[in-house]
Amino acid sequence: MNISEIVYSVGLSSRSYFCRIFKKRFKCSPKLYQQRLKQIFPSAS
Repeated sequence: MNISEIVYSVGLSSRSYFCRIFKKRFKCSPKLYQQRLKQIFPSAS
């Protein structure tokens, strides 16, 4: 699932707002978070 799909699925209309609140919560961008998950769980991609 890409970032835009996630933004829409959680009911937000602004990708930039989602990225801001995500970064505050997880201390990294959504893209970096996805990359880290793919490194940890390569078969989940």
